[in-house]
Amino acid sequence: MRRRAPSVAALGAAAFVFWSCASRPAYVIPDARPAAPAVARSGSDASTLPEVFPGAVWLPYRSLNPQRLEVTVFVNQRPVPALLDTGATHTSIDLGLAGELGVRPTGKKAGDLEDATGQRTAHITGMIDTLRFGSVTLQNLEVLATNHTRLSGLLVGLDVLQRFDLFLAPDAFLVGLFPAGKAPRIPGETVVPLSLEPARGRLRVTGQAPGKTGPVTLPFIVDTGANGSVIDTRTGLLARFEADVSYTTDLEGMLGSVESRGQFVLRPLTLGPHNAGQVRVWTRSLPGRKDGLLGMDVLAATRTVLSPTQKEMRLHPRARRAAHRDLGPEGTACDDGHGTALPCVEVTLQREADRPPVLCVQAAGYRQRRIELAVRLLDAHDVPLLGPAGALQMHLLGRASRTCFPPQDKTGELFAAARGVELAGFRVGDDATWPCPGHEACWTVHAMR
Repeated sequence: MRRRAPSVAALGAAAFVFWSCASRPAYVIPDARPAAPAVARSGSDASTLPEVFPGAVWLPYRSLNPQRLEVTVFVNQRPVPALLDTGATHTSIDLGLAGELGVRPTGKKAGDLEDATGQRTAHITGMIDTLRFGSVTLQNLEVLATNHTRLSGLLVGLDVLQRFDLFLAPDAFLVGLFPAGKAPRIPGETVVPLSLEPARGRLRVTGQAPGKTGPVTLPFIVDTGANGSVIDTRTGLLARFEADVSYTTDLEGMLGSVESRGQFVLRPLTLGPHNAGQVRVWTRSLPGRKDGLLGMDVLAATRTVLSPTQKEMRLHPRARRAAHRDLGPEGTACDDGHGTALPCVEVTLQREADRPPVLCVQAAGYRQRRIELAVRLLDAHDVPLLGPAGALQMHLLGRASRTCFPPQDKTGELFAAARGVELAGFRVGDDATWPCPGHEACWTVHAMR
């Protein structure tokens, strides 16, 4: 029986601002031991990165999906969801939304737009008066607009992103935009060379994986818009990589989707001096194109700096998190209502004889409040079972008693194999997204396993 995995977003479409960096405190490499992050006044997880590196604009992820780099920007003074996509050559927008936001037609000749799945459509060009990322504003920005798009907001492509250094901090669900070439260098980081093709708008990296007859070179486009990594089907077959045909998924592009059947297992994938470990990549076959996509399943497994100006990618360990939070709103402790101390929120795997394991959440500090969690399942060696950056994204109403989630489909095998959990992210109230209309709880698997 073929299993259908979550779809893989692999979006692709074919006035400078300068600011100075304040002096930065010394950066401390994240401790390997699990710990709880700082607590915001609301009780949500907080991060010290904006204080440690004040020279950047720090934008929070819109939801606790570590493999989707979606933030909020302002287009002509109006808030809009935006996917930061280094795999897209140009910034683009849905034609209808462009009209609502007052994007002005430029009158330039229209052409064809191609997404990462190879689908093409006509587009027109428009002009955004202002595009604001936090405190940084770009003016008179040309974008591509089409009415055959799956975009719900703005897709920010490499034409804009190459003006910055991007600091991806998936453990804090933050992305920092530094002036080009000014992102911090951190002791112990691994530096991987990149190449930038300004004419084609492609940021590339070369990987390698062992095949049956020796090492195989794998060219990748660095694609923060892709949830998972992808390689050319013919390349994988010729290399005789281990294949798993029990999965199928939809590779989603801006213009539509194409089905991908099966995965190749790279043991390991190396990127220059960086060992990314075992990576399961999806397959695609596009005539005349051999480049794969290096997606967020790899890029979000570490804290990652992408510097198109310096043509390098810098990776360093991401912080580990405990399975609980002991402090709640205003930094206060929590109890059961009768004076007995409890974690304000805690995730556990519950096992009973003759029953499959269930994943349970107890949120004593957030009764009847909407909460959002990112949960990682770990094996006996603390290796994530949902891929390098995979997580369960959970939404529920908090309560002092446990809310338990039984396994679904293949997650039963994962629950059985798990020996620990990590509460990788936590948001409450207005900070949390809520995709559960009519329900008190729902959850989604974001994984490339």
